[in-house]
Amino acid sequence: MAMPAALDAVRPERHGLARLIRAALPSRVAALAIVLVGIASVAVTMAAAHYGPTIDEGAQIAAGMQWLDQHRYAYEPSTPPLGRIFDALGPYLAGARSTLNPNMWHEGDAILHEFGDPTAMIALARFGVLAFLLLAVAVVWRWCRSLGGKGAALGATFMLLTLPPILAHAGLATTDMAVAATFSLAVFAAVHWLERPDRQRSLAFGAAGALMVLSKFTALLFFPAALLPVMAWRLRFGGERRPARIWLRGAALATLAAAVMIWGGYRFSVGSLLYQPSLAGQESVAPRIEHTGLAYAIAKLPIYPAPAFFRGIFDTTRRVGAHHDPVYLFGRLGHGGLWYFFPVDLAVKTPLPFLIAAAFGVVTLLRRSRAMRDWRIAAPALAVLGIFAASTMSPVDFGIRYLLPIYPLLAIAAGTALLALARGARWDKVTACALVLWAGIDASAGYPDYLPWFNGLAGNTPAQIAVNSDLDWGQDVKRLDHEVWLRGIDRIHVAVLEQSEYDLRAYIAGYEKLPPYQRVGGWIAIGQYMLRERPGYEWLRAYQPVATVGASILLYHLPEAGDAR
Repeated sequence: MAMPAALDAVRPERHGLARLIRAALPSRVAALAIVLVGIASVAVTMAAAHYGPTIDEGAQIAAGMQWLDQHRYAYEPSTPPLGRIFDALGPYLAGARSTLNPNMWHEGDAILHEFGDPTAMIALARFGVLAFLLLAVAVVWRWCRSLGGKGAALGATFMLLTLPPILAHAGLATTDMAVAATFSLAVFAAVHWLERPDRQRSLAFGAAGALMVLSKFTALLFFPAALLPVMAWRLRFGGERRPARIWLRGAALATLAAAVMIWGGYRFSVGSLLYQPSLAGQESVAPRIEHTGLAYAIAKLPIYPAPAFFRGIFDTTRRVGAHHDPVYLFGRLGHGGLWYFFPVDLAVKTPLPFLIAAAFGVVTLLRRSRAMRDWRIAAPALAVLGIFAASTMSPVDFGIRYLLPIYPLLAIAAGTALLALARGARWDKVTACALVLWAGIDASAGYPDYLPWFNGLAGNTPAQIAVNSDLDWGQDVKRLDHEVWLRGIDRIHVAVLEQSEYDLRAYIAGYEKLPPYQRVGGWIAIGQYMLRERPGYEWLRAYQPVATVGASILLYHLPEAGDAR
């Protein structure tokens, strides 16, 4: 009789251990979400392998490598360092180092080519960006689960991971996926802080905001716009009232946490606010302040923490206010500040099932919030509306990548809509299944060209709608080299993006640069961006290309000067 009693004494411990194990293991829904993330990560990596370095990637890697290797951040200050650090991390761990080239673009080329196989180096650089895809998924999962449970979170995760713009920029060594992830994290932290501004949430809000600022300064254009409607809705629908001192204390803690993290992002540097003369590893930038007067004397003092941060803010503000950059839309070239640029871009660069589900989800969240008088339910939808409204006033009209932060928030709305439909009547369930299937088909059919992907609204000629980084970002240089080899071409004139910053001889056999306004014969390859947005290449429009390489490069074969006409 003693043995059974002993066994009975052990059973509760075993049952308790089993409960702990079950609690530690992901649920079936969470496990399915993990599988989706794994599939998407593989698809992103394999799709990016089809591309050569895009126009920005080498420069981003160079700046990040300078931060890692030289322990300073002296290149172009208008982009903060966080995304660039992750871009350079893979090559750095593989043994690549700075070459001290004073030109950031040429430095990127040198890093990719002097420390091993450039294809492997760019793949390692792109691999680091997957961390931000995982962060975006984590925010979407956590936020949507708090609103609608694991079912809604799974739907939101699926919709996010089938978005071609997300799949494209998660596979490129740039800063766009970084700001998409950290922006959604900052908005999520802000909502929690508005609910209860205690010490823990204040510090979390400050840290998340710092990560967002360290990703891209243009996020500061959209962040206030995302929060203002949330704060107004909170006042309207029953947010808990707290003494002013509580809010002030929370705001002070958040600001302090953000300031320390931003300073750390710039390696706790201290120096002058003036632009420095050209040094090894730093581009020459003319001073923006007159060399006389009190302002110059104060700015010259070497006492300011993170001086590159303040220079970057100044540069970004100056560029945003300039309105001089050309913008191409609907076959016409104009200047920045077209109010309808981002609404159009969002409409043609986003899968239609995602747009349908997200629109329904926004309405659902707003209605549910009003019915339950809980402002938190509407927060993702209100943030989306705020960002969308701000985008109509943005002068930075350079492709959907600048609006990438809206997608995780829209995915939360889409996941909410899918769950509501799945719990509805028979035809609602059919609609939910159809939207999921449609989104999956779009993502599968778009592989591997997620970057130049457009939905059916763009028709067969998306180049007539938008080009810069939406269709052509220099990604097809690798394919052009293969086409040159297949056709046995030994000499070809090329105009692909701003190639003056790169030596394309390393990428294209028989390469010769095609300057603007220079008419030549023989084989010519030109990117859609150069043909439609840059002056000096209009003469090529009179000819028909013999082929399209990838989605962005047109290949011509014109008579040589001595050929018979």
